[in-house]
Amino acid sequence: MSVCGAARCCWIQSRSAVRRILQQNRTVCSHTNGSAESIRKKLQAFSGGSIDLQKQQDSGIAVLTVNNPARMNAFSGSMMLELEQRVCELETWTEGKAVIVQGAAGTFCSGSDLNAVRAIANPHDGMKMCEFMQNTLTRLLRLPLISVALVEGRALGGGAELTTACDFRLMMSDGVIQFVHKYMGLVPGWGGAARLVRIVGSQTALKLLSGAKKVDPDFGKQIGLVDEVLHCSSSEENALAHAEQWLTQFIKGPAPVIQAVKKVVVSGRELPLGEALQTERSVFGTVWGGPANLEALALKPKHNRERVPPRQRVNVALTGPWELPAAHTVMAAGRRDKLRDLPPVEQSSSERSGSPSPGDTLPWNLPKHQRVKRSKSASGDVLDPAERAVIRIAGLLSYLLIRSRTRSFFSPADG
Repeated sequence: MSVCGAARCCWIQSRSAVRRILQQNRTVCSHTNGSAESIRKKLQAFSGGSIDLQKQQDSGIAVLTVNNPARMNAFSGSMMLELEQRVCELETWTEGKAVIVQGAAGTFCSGSDLNAVRAIANPHDGMKMCEFMQNTLTRLLRLPLISVALVEGRALGGGAELTTACDFRLMMSDGVIQFVHKYMGLVPGWGGAARLVRIVGSQTALKLLSGAKKVDPDFGKQIGLVDEVLHCSSSEENALAHAEQWLTQFIKGPAPVIQAVKKVVVSGRELPLGEALQTERSVFGTVWGGPANLEALALKPKHNRERVPPRQRVNVALTGPWELPAAHTVMAAGRRDKLRDLPPVEQSSSERSGSPSPGDTLPWNLPKHQRVKRSKSASGDVLDPAERAVIRIAGLLSYLLIRSRTRSFFSPADG
């Protein structure tokens, strides 16, 4: 009874602890939602520019454009809100495979608009804006789509942080990434520092942030921040076409499979091993037995085609295995399935003339019920049974003669 009482007490305590945690989570969520609503109202007051989204249903690639050329594509307050809406649209795009983030008019992004920064200069509102953009860019990074930042021109401050919220970064020959927060007396606040450390490592990230170093295409590829450099003309359409062509190698296949791959990679990157393995099992269950899986199993690749017995692959008109050395080598190696890759064999003389040739009567070219065990002489002629018997008797006599002489040679001499 004491054990049962102790177990019941532990169960009650654990249940109360779970209730307290749930209540704390509800409080935090309600507080976060309230903070987000208050900062949304303030950001909405600073209009200008737009975040454009184009979805290509045939290729499954979306293009997200930061469009505010008058201010080097800096984020106004309304653009921050639009970015959240566009990310929300991409989260529910079931036919999508990838998204390309670019800037308009040959410039990627120069961070946040100074007018909005000055208006929310107090620390409390600044932290709310920082939290809002952190959540938005984190959702962008966790999209079930492969994301690519196409850096054309300058990516400064918040624009540099935006590049780290993508899976890959492509740069034009004139592109530059620079974390200039130090010159403004700030540090990255949109999550760029934490993501940069995971991309290039802590030491390189420290050099880029503390030195505000300019990252050109060559240096970016050297430190691992840039995945590919696109050498093409500076026109926006040409750069986008090259980016789509580069991205094609990763998005071949059905959209559900590409999204499942991105989900397991995100879970493996951000979750502990146990939780990542559980997520991987769950995602595997969503694609196993699905249309894409069944379609792949229904197809028969060349390396899985039905094997044909070797006797049906090799022409039976062969007069012997020596006429096809490659076949003999393959058979000796135990790789009979490779015989299907050998070149075709010419017709035998019997097939051309209609009369049987000597080779057609060899044992391996006859049906089983017609095969007779026969031997050959040194010259290659077929022996009769009587000749075989004479040869066997001669061999036996030779053996006995040699044996008797050997015994006499090794026997001790008579005294």
